[in-house]
Amino acid sequence: MGRTIAIGDIHGCADALEALLNELDLCSDDTIITLGDYVDRGPASRDVIEILVELVSLCRLVPLLGNHELMMAAAFNSRVDFEFWQQHGGRSTLMSYGGDLRQIPVHHRTFINHCRRFHATDSHFFVHASYDPLVDFPNQKDDFIFWQHIEDQVPDQHFSKRIGIVGHTPQESGEIRDLGHVKILDTFCYGDGWLTAYDVESGEQWQARMDGVLRNPSRSSRVALDFSTAAEPLDNDSSQASELGLADEPGHEGPSDDRHEFPLELNGKQFRSVVDEVAVWIGDFLDDLPTATVFPGPTDLVNTDQLKEPIPESPTDFRVLLQRIFTDFVPESFNTTSPGYLAYIPGGG
Repeated sequence: MGRTIAIGDIHGCADALEALLNELDLCSDDTIITLGDYVDRGPASRDVIEILVELVSLCRLVPLLGNHELMMAAAFNSRVDFEFWQQHGGRSTLMSYGGDLRQIPVHHRTFINHCRRFHATDSHFFVHASYDPLVDFPNQKDDFIFWQHIEDQVPDQHFSKRIGIVGHTPQESGEIRDLGHVKILDTFCYGDGWLTAYDVESGEQWQARMDGVLRNPSRSSRVALDFSTAAEPLDNDSSQASELGLADEPGHEGPSDDRHEFPLELNGKQFRSVVDEVAVWIGDFLDDLPTATVFPGPTDLVNTDQLKEPIPESPTDFRVLLQRIFTDFVPESFNTTSPGYLAYIPGGG
């Protein structure tokens, strides 16, 4: 049975994120829910996004939107939106991309464009900021889930009786604020606090400082995950498929062929695992479809050349292929204004 682990506001603290992921010793059954605010304020927003893009090869990643991702996306719309973003932490993010919006890779914009507003399990719900306790999750207002701080006025328990896991309201103490029915995981990493990972079932937590130093690190020996590609600049946006190549999983050595999780000839158990993974992606896509963007947004810049780019045929973990299919191609195929729109034309042969 995999773990469900939430990670608080990262804010460009890539070293802290990498240290936590190394300490967590992730496996494919684990679910990581990141609570948003990956960018701004800290020094390495670009590296944070790249690490998260690659994390899909190690576990199930559920990335949520934060208000800083909203500001970053809006910065493509107008000079006013751009200046607003810069005044609220965006300068450090822009510098991590070389000081130019045009240098932000397409797959980073695509990642942000496909982050979720919320996530819920049978026992917990996850949003970036706060919530209206009387409203179901798909109908929560943006002001609540992206912008409202939980300070003196704490919302009542949600009517669903689920426990809330949120970020956004910085805890300068560096400790999780546990209010029983809601727990606040923004432990102020960029401001001399800690980045926190929290197992919502067991209550176990892990913390790392901005410089990557762990708080009470595990004594057990662990193989560090290789996120070295996060620091490598992309030559151009068309190279994104190769840039999404996986770091070797712990225990894997040797040439790229060893990155296969399964052999070419699958047995019954392995085939069911593949089908289950595909079913999760399809289910998530169908759940998000009613609220999906119906026109190209500021971060939805997939073009005809990208859609013509072939899926890799070299040895690749199948989860990477699923990530690319469901983030780069499937949304475009249901977008009537996209060059990748799949249309049935009666009598068209």
